Amino acid sequence: MKYSEIIGVGKHFKSAFDVVSDRGEAWKAFISNERFEYNLSQIITSFTSPSLDKRKSIWIQGTYGTGKSHSLSVIKHLLSDDFETIADYIPKLKRSQLRGSITSFRKNKRVFPIVLKGVHAITDVADLTYTIQHQVAKALNDKAIQISTKTDFDSLLQIMQNESLDSFFSGIIEKNVELRSYATNKSQLIRALKNYDIGVLRLVSDEMKAAGLGSFRTHNIVDWRAEVRRELKRQGIADYLLIIWDEFTNLLEIPARRSILNVMQDIAELSYSESEDDPFDTLGVYLILVTHKRLEATETYKELKEDERNMAQARFTELDYGMQPTTTFHILSGALNRKQPKLLDELIQKNLMNAPSVRMIVDQIVDSDAVNASEIKEKVISLYPFHPYTSYLATFVSRVIGEAERSIFEFLNDEEKGFKKFIETDIDEKKFLTADYVWDFFYETFEKNATFGFIINRFKLSSASVASQSEEYSAVFKTILLLNILYRVATTDGDVSEKSMVNPSTKNIIAAFSGVLNENEVLTILDYLDEKQILHRNPDGIFEISSSALPSKKILEAKKNLYPNKEDVSKIVEEYSIKCVGELRKILSRGISRELDAQMFWGGEKEYLLRDKILAKFKTGYTLNVAVMLYRGQTPILDSILGRSEVSQIASKDMLLNLSKEEEFRNIIFVLVNTELGNRRFEAYLDSLAQESVARVLQMNEERIEGEQNAEKWIAQWIDDIKNSGMADILFRGDAIRVPFSQCSKYMKGSYIRAIFRYGLDFLPAADTEWNHQTSKKAVELVLYADSKDELEKNATGNDKAVCRLLSDGSEILFNDRLELISSDERIPIVKLFQEVKRVFEKNKNESSINLAEEFRYLTQPEYGYYRNRLFMGALALAMRPYIDRLYTSGSGQRVDKILMREIVVSIFVYWEDSKKFNDRFVVRMSTEEERALTNKLNVIFGITNQDGLLNTKWAIRTKFQKQSQSPLWSLKYVGDHQDAYKAFIDKMFKFSNSTDESIQKSFIIELLEGFKTFDIELTSDLARVEDVRCLDNYILRELEELHEPAGSLELVKAYLDDHLSGEIAFWEEEDVHEKILMWKIHNQEHRGQTEENTPAGSEQSAGTYANAPAAQNPATVEDLQERVRQKIKHNREDSAKLYQILMLLVDRHSNILEDIENFL
Repeated sequence: MKYSEIIGVGKHFKSAFDVVSDRGEAWKAFISNERFEYNLSQIITSFTSPSLDKRKSIWIQGTYGTGKSHSLSVIKHLLSDDFETIADYIPKLKRSQLRGSITSFRKNKRVFPIVLKGVHAITDVADLTYTIQHQVAKALNDKAIQISTKTDFDSLLQIMQNESLDSFFSGIIEKNVELRSYATNKSQLIRALKNYDIGVLRLVSDEMKAAGLGSFRTHNIVDWRAEVRRELKRQGIADYLLIIWDEFTNLLEIPARRSILNVMQDIAELSYSESEDDPFDTLGVYLILVTHKRLEATETYKELKEDERNMAQARFTELDYGMQPTTTFHILSGALNRKQPKLLDELIQKNLMNAPSVRMIVDQIVDSDAVNASEIKEKVISLYPFHPYTSYLATFVSRVIGEAERSIFEFLNDEEKGFKKFIETDIDEKKFLTADYVWDFFYETFEKNATFGFIINRFKLSSASVASQSEEYSAVFKTILLLNILYRVATTDGDVSEKSMVNPSTKNIIAAFSGVLNENEVLTILDYLDEKQILHRNPDGIFEISSSALPSKKILEAKKNLYPNKEDVSKIVEEYSIKCVGELRKILSRGISRELDAQMFWGGEKEYLLRDKILAKFKTGYTLNVAVMLYRGQTPILDSILGRSEVSQIASKDMLLNLSKEEEFRNIIFVLVNTELGNRRFEAYLDSLAQESVARVLQMNEERIEGEQNAEKWIAQWIDDIKNSGMADILFRGDAIRVPFSQCSKYMKGSYIRAIFRYGLDFLPAADTEWNHQTSKKAVELVLYADSKDELEKNATGNDKAVCRLLSDGSEILFNDRLELISSDERIPIVKLFQEVKRVFEKNKNESSINLAEEFRYLTQPEYGYYRNRLFMGALALAMRPYIDRLYTSGSGQRVDKILMREIVVSIFVYWEDSKKFNDRFVVRMSTEEERALTNKLNVIFGITNQDGLLNTKWAIRTKFQKQSQSPLWSLKYVGDHQDAYKAFIDKMFKFSNSTDESIQKSFIIELLEGFKTFDIELTSDLARVEDVRCLDNYILRELEELHEPAGSLELVKAYLDDHLSGEIAFWEEEDVHEKILMWKIHNQEHRGQTEENTPAGSEQSAGTYANAPAAQNPATVEDLQERVRQKIKHNREDSAKLYQILMLLVDRHSNILEDIENFL
């Protein structure tokens, strides 16, 4: 059975509504819609606005087949018919305000309509004038209305009544061959003029002008129309004159179009020009011009100057009219003749209602929020055998692209390519009329539009080869092309919902054939079209045909150059770090609190290169290091260029399994992604990159952006496949397991984290936010400052509560109320940490300095994996609590209290992650009982207060002694007479005062303590005696005495020492002071000898009164000095550097001995 036996087209159905031949009440079949009612309200406003400048004529734009003519008929009747006639239609309007404004307007006013359509053989303004006069006169005659205003036809007929001109008219008929073709005598001429024959009128007018009889025209057309309106109003026939001109577009395409537009503008001006009779009214002549182009899109408008364009637009209110799908569904439904309703209903139930995929399309194309949504859905369903998607696309193409001969209504009556062709199909052969029929019907229209040339060329190029596959292949191909055309139009003019519905996406293509082809069948066809490069599927699954002007040859060259650099797919992924690498890392780290470092690697890499790359990329030991192995798969063109193919995943897996067993890689988790990039995606990715490259060179920005974005989308699509449905092999220490990629984190957390970070706190019940990578001084402070467990638990709030989780292991309590560890189970991470910290201090207890950051650095590596966060910083702080007040900083010797301990713990974590941020505070040494005893003893004896630690005490002693006595500490030996043992003790004290913290050994501290036991009283006594006394003076005076120099030289020597010894007095060594005094002696003696040689006998100086000079010495004294110097030279004979310095000093200062030195050398 054929469909034609069940359904057809009603015999009274007309494909198009003719507003000119409108008769009866057919206009009332029009179904109102939102756009129509908006336009109607604007038209009513043009007649009623209190502001005269808003009473403009109307320019309506809408494509063919959108129902413009029918809507014009409705407007005409509503404005001009008796109110009783239109009263039953007004309630059909949805807007209550519109219903009220029409009722109010029509009860007081009436419009007299003149309807014209098309060109009417108009070639110039004269034709335009006669045509308008003819149509006005005709409309008046049809209504039996007589007015005094004459047309040019009336004026000429009146002239012809003058019998004196009979010979003239007979003569022109005789000689004018063209005129004679209309009439052979005067009677026939009169008859032609009464029939408003424009050709006759023009010929007679020309002959009269040639004969010098002048013109018979009474007014120009603008004034004439104004006069007609005044006459109509005077007679009470109508308040306004309205010319409705349908299909006016053609008049704007003839040579005289500019002059015609000027005339129409002048007429339009009458609608808002103030009336001389009534200042509150206008001249009341209106135009409604209907075109399928907007005013600014016409050739006439484009020819105007800027000021002329502005003037033209100012004279019209521009409105758009497009056929609403709901209206079309109603009209189409009403046009179908259901011959066998019962059988038709059975087919609808079987093929549509019982097919969820088809029924879903109905819901998709009908707005569920519409007040009459259910009614519209019923109409769409009633259009069967139209597929619901076809119904929508057909209405769309008709209203945005259609022409006079091609509309959805014409489609119904078309027997070659339209509905009537389809219904000759057997009902069992095809379940639905699909969208390819729409393509076939509108193909000629598409072909005429240059905008769609690239799509038509694609059809011409490939239609035969596609059709050779099957009819279904051809149908899908045509539907994709149709969607491309509609999508191009919608992209320019449509709203978001329209763009979505006509997007040539895989989803929409499948929907267009739901109930006809199953999804797999459609996908097979789409794969064929894509793989054969007939159509290109972009990364979003859209088969959009590009109109790009990029030269294909250059694109192919650019693509060829790209191949060699795209072998390593891990580099491709890393180019799109956020969308691709970031997404993979997000999946892999899901549910894992520890910081995860997932690095991308190409699975086809050679083993030796892969080893180096893995070791280079994983820089930290505290992260969960995951090596993601990606594969390209077989890529024939690239493989051919390189002369090699990618290693198989099986071979790669075997190699990586062996690698994972090695010590260097045993803490790395290998994730082998089974989903390959694939050749189709790889080639499409390179196509996009090549497009981007060529477009950049040619400075074609739109194409460049498109290529760049598509390249990224192809890779992102691969990543999506990996995330959503990909499988992966997880390799770890020689074992392998295959799992969904999306579940990798679950397996890593359950099995591998514990193996890598056995003591890493990873299994504490802490929130992910408590693991945030950050410096947490607060967590450290909470742990170190708390005096009890209760205080810690009370003060730790929010994310800092994490530190409290360290205090127990499940149900086992690990710390007492004083926060002292009470567990010895080293299997528990925090207990293990305590023991490790303890071992470090025990190992280094006798060391002068301990770099805690370096000693504890192993904690950053497996099996611990510590880094900056609340938990780890709190844990180390907890382990360091027992050492508060038991450590001293190595540099300053400051005792490490809880405040300083906080800084030490924080600085250790900072240094671990940035070794440039060295902080000497974390370099400490252990404090001993002996050290504390010595510190206390020194503080008591020297009267030092508020000093902590040996270093601070040393500085305090040295500073105080220097301030009080202006002497180094060793000078205490020369305060009174003392035994050598006491002097040796004072030397040790001096050595201690000048030593660095690192150089103080425990044995030396014990020696000092023993010395204090012996010389405590003696030292205390000496210190009391030297207050406000410069005890260095005692030593200098002793030295002067031994050198037989007068005590009066004390200040000279002190001045010499100040000049020749560097640093503060507290640091002067005794031996250095002794040597400098000797040098002073030599220098002074030489100076005195030179003075005696240059001083005359009898002078004061020769008498031995040389200022500050010592007394004359006898030979024995000189010999003694020589002996002492010899002994000192012998004593220092091993110190060549010192002797060298003395010799150089003598050379600089004593020229008289230079020859002797030279001879000896």
